Amino acid sequence: MTAFRIAAFACFKAGYDVKQAEIHGMSQRGGPIESHLRFGKQGVNSPLAPKGEIDAILGFEKTEASRYADWLSPFGILIMSLYEIPEEPSLREEKKDHLRPEVEILERKILVDTEAITAQYGDKRMMNMALLGILAGILPFDEKIWIEAISSNLSPAIVQKNVAVFQHTLRKFREEYGTR
Repeated sequence: MTAFRIAAFACFKAGYDVKQAEIHGMSQRGGPIESHLRFGKQGVNSPLAPKGEIDAILGFEKTEASRYADWLSPFGILIMSLYEIPEEPSLREEKKDHLRPEVEILERKILVDTEAITAQYGDKRMMNMALLGILAGILPFDEKIWIEAISSNLSPAIVQKNVAVFQHTLRKFREEYGTR
């Protein structure tokens, strides 16, 4: 939810009309939280994005992210963490080393080892910043807007490390895919 609050703030600061909605699925028991963020230069009427029309999905957990792949538009991109929440042994299915078929066939996907990135900075709770760094490489907003959004939405005590993770993945994205 923090990542979407930061992204909404960045969109707003970049001059866009912004709508955001969150759907909580038993999050207190480890269930998914689905957030929709819509923005545009003209009025955005609904905060919920229709299935098959989403331009980008940020997936913070591998299993949950792959369940929403069919929500992408034909030109949409999946930015997905490879992190998986450990399951109770009694609920665990046989682990597979591959992605779900709906993710495998996507042409536009970026898989991010958020655990490895955040381990360099000493706190895996910053995995959301790693994915936001990739999103920032795609969206046409100045990096300063993103840093302002992070700084405005996090406690001052944790801003510096979160900005470092964000800038790390933004830099890696630009090295691999170029700048917009």
